[in-house]
Amino acid sequence: MKKALYILLLLPFLLKGQTDSTVTFKVEKKSSDTIYKYVERLPEFPEGIRSFNTFINSRIIYPKYAIENGIKGTVIVQFVVEIDGRITNIEIVNSGQTHTSLEDEAIRVIRLMPNWIAGQNNGINVRCFYTTPIRFSMK
Repeated sequence: MKKALYILLLLPFLLKGQTDSTVTFKVEKKSSDTIYKYVERLPEFPEGIRSFNTFINSRIIYPKYAIENGIKGTVIVQFVVEIDGRITNIEIVNSGQTHTSLEDEAIRVIRLMPNWIAGQNNGINVRCFYTTPIRFSMK
């Protein structure tokens, strides 16, 4: 009984300055500038990965210089899928390991892509990296 009375006597001092009994916690949100490498739900090309592959293959134009000189290779492209699905910050991860004509063509085709379905964490759209190889080979 003494403990309960003691707590009741201290309660006005603990609540001093509060107009109601609501306790507010400050929740810090992560900056919208954060770009995630790992997310709970990966970003998706509209209609899936097969559609993505078809999109890339149907738009790649093998550079004439590369054909004439027998140049082939894999260009690894990384870009950011924004929270609204736009593609930004396109970069070549393995720059200098393939010919610049192949790298330029890979970037050109990535720029043509439609908006994606954004990646998510905790059910919220987030900015995240997406990395994909684009293979150039002659048959």
